[in-house]
Amino acid sequence: MNSNFKYILVVVILVLLLVICVFSFSTLNTETNNIVLNTTISNEASNIIGNEIKLPDRIIYKNNNNKYFEFNKDSNDYNNLINILNICIISYTDSGKALTLNEINSLRDKSFLEFDYNTVSKNFLLSFDNNTLIRLFTSSGQICSSNLQNIDYLKNTLDILTENKSSSDFNYKIFPLVNSISTNTIESDSELNKIQENIYQIKISDYETYEKFKNKYNLNVPSISSTSFENNIVILTISNFRDIDIEVNIGNIRYTYSGSTNTYTPNVLLVSKIVNYNCIYNTDLTIPTSEERAEYHDEQVNNLDKNIFATNFTQFYKEYASSSAQISKSEAQKIADIGFSEAERIVGKYQKSSETYALRDVHPNNLFFRKYSEYDFSDPTTITAHCFSREDELGNGITIYVDNKLGKIIGGNAFGD
Repeated sequence: MNSNFKYILVVVILVLLLVICVFSFSTLNTETNNIVLNTTISNEASNIIGNEIKLPDRIIYKNNNNKYFEFNKDSNDYNNLINILNICIISYTDSGKALTLNEINSLRDKSFLEFDYNTVSKNFLLSFDNNTLIRLFTSSGQICSSNLQNIDYLKNTLDILTENKSSSDFNYKIFPLVNSISTNTIESDSELNKIQENIYQIKISDYETYEKFKNKYNLNVPSISSTSFENNIVILTISNFRDIDIEVNIGNIRYTYSGSTNTYTPNVLLVSKIVNYNCIYNTDLTIPTSEERAEYHDEQVNNLDKNIFATNFTQFYKEYASSSAQISKSEAQKIADIGFSEAERIVGKYQKSSETYALRDVHPNNLFFRKYSEYDFSDPTTITAHCFSREDELGNGITIYVDNKLGKIIGGNAFGD
């Protein structure tokens, strides 16, 4: 009897375990299907995390096999991903760790998501390697969220969405050509876009159009054929610059020109359609644009060494009040030299031979960490600081404030016309 009872008990337990497993799997599968089938974006403000991150125009996914998949705005798959991203990205900060271009490129070698925009908005990179969200700049980046949730769930959904989706490769080839083109021929070509006085450009998406330009400008590139346009486009650039550096990213293509000559020559770029070729930046190094100046300025602000520059006055005052240290003039001088170097992006360079010094009370200000579009402000609290000034023969110059205790640069003053 006892033996039969034990046998029945074991059978009942096994049945219960089976029922629980089936129920759990069914629930998980139902939850997954619910999100995959949820094609309406719940955030009516069209943003992720409130107003911090605008909805991208497209999302690019690179999987572990180096294949790229595109999700365009307003598609069902795009909406699915936005809904899931809203439960993955739960925090945002403007003061995260700065990353170098090499560090970002290392993350791009592995699987990631990229939020891409057709405007001047900066892209965001969600790295599956270290589970962080990074805001991208031209030559650097900054972690804006490191507390990502439900990442495995996001990756599983991506696997489902891309299982039967066509993929792309991230390829491009640059063909700088040496044949000379007359100015009259270029100026008479109404199909070319005049970027500036000596740069002309056009995007070519089909082989018939390419052949027309090939014959007109003698574009001798044997490797470009009709099949090249299945997954690529051609960007034809005609300029009188000797050196053209081309940087291709998922979100944009950047041309940087230097060394102008008297001869116009063509440059052909064959680039994958996975690249956002609607965002092309052309930079003549001798004429920086307002946008480029602003971008460079803000990048420098984001990468300020917070061990040297005080950017959080509340924290600085706490440390200053509790410190009994005193730094010497010579110690402050070394710190001020760093400040003068950083100030070059704001007011230009002044010779050290003109330098003067004073120890006085000053108001900390945001001279060094003010973004390009922000306003100046000075804090009402006064701090004793080592003040180093440099100026030119016209009386224009800059003063650097180094506090007398912690040795931090707490602002400065630009003076003159």
